[in-house]
Amino acid sequence: MFIKRYTASTMTEATDQIRREMGLDAVIVSSRTDRAPGIRGWLGQKVFEVVAALDESENRDRPIEHRSKDMNYRSGDQLADIESQLSQIQDLLSKTMSFGQFTRSHTNQRLQKLADRWLETAISSTLFERFMREYVANIDSFSNHSIVSAAREFTHSVLTKAGPGRPILSTDRVVALIGPTGVGKTTTIAKLAAHALIHDERRVGLLTLDTYRVGAVAQLKTYADILNIPFAVAGTPLEARSAFHSLEACDLILVDTTGRSFFDRSQVSELKEILGTIPVNLTYLVLSLTLRRVEASSISHLLNEIGYDALLFTKNDEAIMPTLALSMLDELRKPLSYIGTGQEVPGHLRPADPDWLCDLMAGGELLA
Repeated sequence: MFIKRYTASTMTEATDQIRREMGLDAVIVSSRTDRAPGIRGWLGQKVFEVVAALDESENRDRPIEHRSKDMNYRSGDQLADIESQLSQIQDLLSKTMSFGQFTRSHTNQRLQKLADRWLETAISSTLFERFMREYVANIDSFSNHSIVSAAREFTHSVLTKAGPGRPILSTDRVVALIGPTGVGKTTTIAKLAAHALIHDERRVGLLTLDTYRVGAVAQLKTYADILNIPFAVAGTPLEARSAFHSLEACDLILVDTTGRSFFDRSQVSELKEILGTIPVNLTYLVLSLTLRRVEASSISHLLNEIGYDALLFTKNDEAIMPTLALSMLDELRKPLSYIGTGQEVPGHLRPADPDWLCDLMAGGELLA
């Protein structure tokens, strides 16, 4: 049994290919309609996928030209595997690419690049579908200017729904940072401390609850020594109360927390218990822009048990685009506080800046 899958813009074109390559004895095993790849699919164009088979036992003397070795499957089990894989691909496409019917007759290179870049990074399918339906389908032209304007307007709408930016205010005394390991909480704490000390002239103290990660205490203490500010360590609720009282002369206390696997709910409960002994009035959930969206989403929902007031994103310098930030702001409807843009302390930390984020999401020089 010789089996091959054909893709064409029309069913007639597909059957013509089958006749040319496999002859009149070929049998169509299955056919399905799918969205065309790339921007053509988002604009409503379709392709036909047809699986054809030829019984070689009855056609041994009839050569079949143009056979592709990787399509030369010879058993019913392998045919079933092909059909199963095609079905899985179709399900995935229907979930992530069902963006309605777009009847534009032409495409735009910048839109193609922008859409590809968003989908390749961490944009959610729900968010991307909304962009295509509410913005792209309604613009009058596909000029570069119109695409940039649509991307900026869309980004701004997501930020507006998430709420106004939430930086540290003069009335905030105890600020905690929570989040998974490796996202840059400790470095971010140092940046916030340096800014509050130098620019806001506040009396800053550092408290770390991260006694699990090797070197975490030493790293934050080094920052404290450089800034010449008080520093305390706690690993239990009792120690946390004592450490907090040792920093009572400070008008801003920044709390670094344990970076562990929060997929273990017991660790979430432990952190909630120890934070409960400190009068925290502002909590940031810290996420790296290099995380996969599914992991960022799962961690965010697990840490709802502790609670957080705003989102803080790090490692923008290591991300192609801050699409994760937009997806999480839309999903969680929590405001943005800061975005880390590098390792430099006290710099490389930007407060919520809608215009800047809109520029990044519109592509800037990356898509020029």
